Amino acid sequence: MIKDLQPPSFQPHQIVYLTCDQSRLYTEVIEILVDRQLAWVRPLVLVTPTETLPLAASSVLGLPDPQGWPDRPTTPDLLWPLDQFCPALDTDFVTLLATLADRPDQWLSASHSVRVSQFTRRLWEKVAGASQPNQASTDRI
Repeated sequence: MIKDLQPPSFQPHQIVYLTCDQSRLYTEVIEILVDRQLAWVRPLVLVTPTETLPLAASSVLGLPDPQGWPDRPTTPDLLWPLDQFCPALDTDFVTLLATLADRPDQWLSASHSVRVSQFTRRLWEKVAGASQPNQASTDRI
């Protein structure tokens, strides 16, 4: 019996996240590209075991941009496979916002884009590695 796989039903403005190792990248859904099974998302916060990095001056985060630009992202938007996202629980994200509000010195920085790039590269390598067959098993065929 073939299981009917339904894509996650995310909506624009919903907060979702990607996980890699012990880090999470929280994003806001911009659009779901159903035909391609991709999500267009805007990175909001990168949470690692050692730090929490705000990535957008947005009404979602309630953070001001030091140069006065409302809703200015410091990292590029992402197109990512839809099935890799998890919905963020309201309680988790509100706690995260409270953490950011307690640290007003944590300004947005273009250098945070490098950290997001490293995160997405690691995640992509993990996903690509998991989808490739084991070399030893193909040698036996």
